Amino acid sequence: MCEKCKNCEIYRELLSQLIDRFVEMMHSSAQNTKTDRYDYIYVWGNNAKRRTLKGRRCRIVARGTMNSIEVEFENGKREIISGNAIRKKKHLSLIHI
Repeated sequence: MCEKCKNCEIYRELLSQLIDRFVEMMHSSAQNTKTDRYDYIYVWGNNAKRRTLKGRRCRIVARGTMNSIEVEFENGKREIISGNAIRKKKHLSLIHI
C-alpha cells in the first residue's frame, strides 16, 4: 500500500468517527431540547374557542412570523395562536407568602 492510500484510509476512518460523534451529539441535543414541561398558560378567553382553551397549560413547539406560535396542550392538541395569548407559568418557588 502506498503512502497516499494510507493517508486516504486514515482520512476515511477519522471522517467516519467524526460523523458518528456528530450524530450522537445531535441525537442527545434533540433529546435535551425536547421538553415535556408545559411552562405556559393560555390566557385569552374573548370568544367561544378561546374560552375553551383559557387556563390550560401548554408548551411552545414552534415560532412563526408576526408573533405566531404553535403550542401543544397537555392533551396533545396543537394550535397556532398569537404569542400574546400565553403567559409564563409562575412556579411555586417564586411565590412569596
